[in-house]
Amino acid sequence: MSETTISFFPLDPHRILNVGEIAQIRHFLTSENSNAIITDSINVETFGKIQFIDCGSNLRRIQCAMCGDEIDNSTWQNVMNTDFSEDSGFRLETTLACVKCEFVSK
Repeated sequence: MSETTISFFPLDPHRILNVGEIAQIRHFLTSENSNAIITDSINVETFGKIQFIDCGSNLRRIQCAMCGDEIDNSTWQNVMNTDFSEDSGFRLETTLACVKCEFVSK
C-alpha cells in the first residue's frame, strides 16, 4: 500500500479555510473528471497557524527566486529559526537576501 500526500496552500497564508471550503476541495479532488483522484479515503489536516511542511528527502536545494543561485542549508535554517514562534507558528516576516544578486525574499 502506498500513500500520497497533496498539500494545498492558500494565496493568503494567514487564511483559515472553513468547513465548506474544505468540502469543496474534497469534492474537486474526487469528482469525475480527467484529473480525479481514485482513492479509498481523503484525510484533511489543518493547523490553525502557518506550519513548515517537510518534504523529506525530496528537498534537494533551496534557490534564490530571482537568479536561481543556491542558498546553503545553514542560512535557510537560521532564517526559519528566526521567523518561528511556538505560539503563532511562522510569521513570514523574516527576509532572506541572496548573496549573488542581492534579491530579498520575504
